[in-house]
Amino acid sequence: MANFRRGRVQELSPDNAARIVLYDAVAEASDSDNAFDGLTNAQLFDLVIPRLRVVVPRELYNQGEEEYVAAKITGCLEAGVLQPHPRRPGALLLGPDVPKVQYPDGTIRDYTAELEAARERLDADENRLRRGGFDVRRIVRSPANAKKSDRYRNLVASMREHGFLDHYPIIESGSGVILDGVARKAAAAEAEVPMKDKHRVRLKRRDTPLQQTLLVLHLNADRLTAEEVAKVHEAIAAGTNRPWMAIESDLERTREWRRAEPQDYDAKLDVEIVPYGDRTEAKVQVTTDGTRVMLRSLMVEAGIREYARDDLRPYVAFEEARTQHSGKKAIFVRIIDAINGIENMQADRSRRKLKVEPAWNDVRQWLLRLVAGGGSAEQPRHA
Repeated sequence: MANFRRGRVQELSPDNAARIVLYDAVAEASDSDNAFDGLTNAQLFDLVIPRLRVVVPRELYNQGEEEYVAAKITGCLEAGVLQPHPRRPGALLLGPDVPKVQYPDGTIRDYTAELEAARERLDADENRLRRGGFDVRRIVRSPANAKKSDRYRNLVASMREHGFLDHYPIIESGSGVILDGVARKAAAAEAEVPMKDKHRVRLKRRDTPLQQTLLVLHLNADRLTAEEVAKVHEAIAAGTNRPWMAIESDLERTREWRRAEPQDYDAKLDVEIVPYGDRTEAKVQVTTDGTRVMLRSLMVEAGIREYARDDLRPYVAFEEARTQHSGKKAIFVRIIDAINGIENMQADRSRRKLKVEPAWNDVRQWLLRLVAGGGSAEQPRHA
């Protein structure tokens, strides 16, 4: 397990995101090539610049791409993240130290190689499964579907004798769909056993198609055959257009990250206030490093009602923090995550024939302009 200590965003190096990009590039090159013998500065530049254009576009614009990457390579060498090749002058290898990363629970831990890439691939998988309407319960059928089976009849008899046992609650998704306990609920009704609120547990943070699948497979492992499990894996591979083994590898790499439940820590972010679209008055709060935006300030300027924030929640991770302008915590989102999340939300709502708010498309276009360096660009048209 990775070493970690309690910390806050401010404890990370200001150029930590860039260090991670450089570290991952060298780590991936060394893993993929058995004859790997270091990278030159020019080779490393070619590997990292596409990613840096997404992660730190403003810094690249202000400083110049070659100058920025050269400075970050120097920083990684000084921090021990990279080191000079002992036999090839001008070549670089991984150093004895690793970058740090903030986990969802607020802790600062050692970074695991390719964690960011694995997280992004899994996010894309989750979005594809959502858009395709994937539901593991359509494949893993409940014993309640065979009410004459010995397994179900024994469950009904147990309910009549012992009632609904508190330590076997029904587990529901955030929308109230039963993920585990369909048979218990049906057996309780047949046995006329009342259910209490404590007999239901609702998933919160890890309520995604892949997480639901892992939960259902683990909780039903004693009754599922290898063929039934393989059928689930095949359905996921078809829905994501990725082999299950690749998805499983990314799930393994991100396990500690996914298990780190957010905690209430008092983060404070430095922000600047910028105008939205063609507005003359600056009201949208954006962090000075250009990575996050205060969601409410953006929604108000875009004319989006506050309750619509919950529509975006399943697609973008929310972060609570204070700023120098407010004593109360506000919700911030990573700008890159918001750009992708809004697109996925709109596509998903359209597929499900739900109302699609055009103003969200305006917000997305404005955020795209913001990361490209034109934060006060002209108000975009409805997409």
